[in-house]
Amino acid sequence: MRFARPILAAVVSIFASSLLQAAPPTDEEIAKAVRDLSDRRFTVREKAAKLLWEAGKKAEPALQKALTSDDAETVRRAKQILERFAWGIYPDTPKEIVDLIARFRDGNDSVRADVIAKLIPLGRPGFSTIQRIIEHAPSDAQRKSYRSMLAANASAGVPRLILSGDNALVEELLELCIDEETLEGATNFAAFHHLTGSLDKAIDRWEKLFGGKKENVRAGTVLVHLCRAKGDFNKAAEVAAKIENKRLTEDLLWEQGKWRELAQFHEKSNVADRSGRALGARAMYHRAAGDPAGQEKVLAELKKATDTTDAFQFFAAIEGLLLNGRSNEAIQLMADRKIRVPVAFELMVAQLKVRDALALANESKDQLPQEQFELDLARARTLHLMGDKEQALQLLTRLGNRAPQSAELPEVHRLVKLMKRLHLDELALDTAANFMAIYEKQQQTESWADLLGYLFADQGDTADTWWRFLRDKNPKEDAPATLKKVQALMQGKPVPERDAWVKELTKVEGSSVPSTDSATRLSLSIERKHLAAAAALLAVNDDRQAEEHFKKACEDVLAKTAHLRYGDFLAEKKRWLEAASRYDDAARRSPSMPIAYFLYGWTLQQAGQSDAGRKAMSRAHTLPLGHEQTRLEFANQLSKRGFEVDARHELELVRQVGWYRDWYVGNVFNHLARDEFKARRFETAASLFEKSLIGYLRNDLVTFIDSSAYIQVPQTVVQLRARAALAAGKIDDGLKLLNESLDVLPGDIELVIQSLPELEKAGRKKDADELFRRVYQRYRELTGDYPNSSFAHNSAAWLAANCRRNLDEALKHAENAVRLEPKNAGYLDTLAEVHFRRGSQEKAVELMTRCISMEPKRPYFRKQLERYKKGDMNAPVPDSQEEE
Repeated sequence: MRFARPILAAVVSIFASSLLQAAPPTDEEIAKAVRDLSDRRFTVREKAAKLLWEAGKKAEPALQKALTSDDAETVRRAKQILERFAWGIYPDTPKEIVDLIARFRDGNDSVRADVIAKLIPLGRPGFSTIQRIIEHAPSDAQRKSYRSMLAANASAGVPRLILSGDNALVEELLELCIDEETLEGATNFAAFHHLTGSLDKAIDRWEKLFGGKKENVRAGTVLVHLCRAKGDFNKAAEVAAKIENKRLTEDLLWEQGKWRELAQFHEKSNVADRSGRALGARAMYHRAAGDPAGQEKVLAELKKATDTTDAFQFFAAIEGLLLNGRSNEAIQLMADRKIRVPVAFELMVAQLKVRDALALANESKDQLPQEQFELDLARARTLHLMGDKEQALQLLTRLGNRAPQSAELPEVHRLVKLMKRLHLDELALDTAANFMAIYEKQQQTESWADLLGYLFADQGDTADTWWRFLRDKNPKEDAPATLKKVQALMQGKPVPERDAWVKELTKVEGSSVPSTDSATRLSLSIERKHLAAAAALLAVNDDRQAEEHFKKACEDVLAKTAHLRYGDFLAEKKRWLEAASRYDDAARRSPSMPIAYFLYGWTLQQAGQSDAGRKAMSRAHTLPLGHEQTRLEFANQLSKRGFEVDARHELELVRQVGWYRDWYVGNVFNHLARDEFKARRFETAASLFEKSLIGYLRNDLVTFIDSSAYIQVPQTVVQLRARAALAAGKIDDGLKLLNESLDVLPGDIELVIQSLPELEKAGRKKDADELFRRVYQRYRELTGDYPNSSFAHNSAAWLAANCRRNLDEALKHAENAVRLEPKNAGYLDTLAEVHFRRGSQEKAVELMTRCISMEPKRPYFRKQLERYKKGDMNAPVPDSQEEE
């Protein structure tokens, strides 16, 4: 109650002057003090209250008993002290926590969530306060609300506690976060015990708390997660069934790949769910279980589901058909109904049915604006690939000249991204600049960095800073001209004003609070300015001045990435201990960013501190706990920096302690599948891709970015099983699957390139020749229909070169591709490969040297050059998807 606040404040002021005493009071002294609360003398009552306050938790039982006293003064004083205790305020409670508790009591839910977020990093005192808040909540609903607030903010505070090494407190805090409905708390709790090697002990404890009783839902939920993390799926499933949690039961069946049981589970419990995705998933359960009859039965129902006027429900059913391998039927339905025409168009192009796709686009009128944009974008890309660059350019220019609205920001991103993908760099830059100038007037500037990231290879933040600076400096300048200056700065081209601009950009330090005096200067913090300056100086190899700006960026009290970037700079110079210090700073500032602490440990190792480094790297692997998205991002960052073993470890951890409750987990399985493919474990890779695909259908919020994935991903499963059959010597089975896949994707070059060696090794040269002929003929026909298609010529040449067939014709195709697009390093790479296969090693080396000059940072080309110089035609072609 609000009126009680002054009284409580008075209690604090009375007791605050004497927080220390030689020894805690005895039970007898506490009992006497309680009796003295009713003394007629004020000084005696004050002294007694002071002793009970200073006794803290030890006095609580006696004070609770005092509440039953017949004396009103005793009850009043006992209530005053107990109310403070109930909120976690004791004599030794830090003032910071006392102030936070006051904010919590007076605040709304938003303020209370903020207070809990601030209490978490304060260690044991903060945690004890949170415990008290939850324990003394006035109702179960309020208690659940506080737990939800704690769980939502734990991701920010728990990592700090992990870095401090206080595992006992981490465990207590994670336990407090557990909510049987959201499940995130239980996932993190189980992950913590898995990572700290304490699963068995935790399982014993929670098994006793559960006691086999279905009403003990919270304990049962925790036990399910602990057993699943241990790999004891049978026990986990048994407990999930006892607490009657169908969601956990279904998740566990998916995790184990028990497709037949999963199909039966849905037949029994989800009879009413006849949505397209649900039916698609059920059909895939039967397919994965080896039950074609069961699959056909569900597919028949799925086809009926397409008979609807609801476009959303129609496409959900189409997705189910596509992902179950019924691509031709699904494409025809979309084309006939003129619903989701852009998807049908892209799938036709993926099948090399280009004329049919273009005819469909011309027939499709009155599309919704968003659908029309997607169709125009797909048509422009196809026209460009087929060699009609003039018409493609006109269409792209028309799309770029539209008057934009704020709702169309994603469309602008897709348009610029496609232009870059088609190597229309100048058009992409001009289009981005013009749209940014318009959005500048509309105060729509938040996504500039993302848009610029497409133009400047993920350096969007840096480009954004320079754009804002230069626009603020000269707002009337033509927007593309301004962006060209940004490009020159970042690419290290001659810029006479570079030093002057760097000085001007960073001269006004002020505070680290972002300035908001104009749209262009939004968020130009001290950190951003100095990091942008450093990037511009590094582009011209001015390391000395760049380092000074890194240092100044790190001085910003709100710096987020400066320490990490400075650490990267120092590590590149092999200044290991200095780099370690910066990485440590980065980790302490942003403990939820595990890459920083991992690099801290790695640089310590490089500096000779092996044990400390190993310990830090291990702790970095603990930081994400059961957060699947953070682990995937961590794995990607590790892979990008060359730590492939550690990246794989992160992905495996997701498989061990994560759950498919987010689309990120599907990407994890895709990554793992690719690793299995590289190791030639084709059946395992197929199972992982299949599992990811089924997971996709179980999640209504997931969609493919590239529509061609609707047929490519299911066919990946078929192709991997074909490769597994060939590797096992089951040639006929493998050929059957290969041809089935080529029926759907008749232009799949890599499938042929990868399969031919197995067929030839098995003495099936005739089959190998026929497989090559089948696909090569499609590209030969495509070059006949579209003679100016550099894509078609290059595809035919690459296929022939890698299959060592039709090399004379391949040379002509490769030369045509380069003639049509002389600035495309990929096409020049194909021409080099053809010369190499024809025995012209010197010419191959010459051409690959040109590729490197065009794209000097691409490792694939350097590996190709090394291969050509060695002259070994049996050496495998490097993976063109590898990054630095």
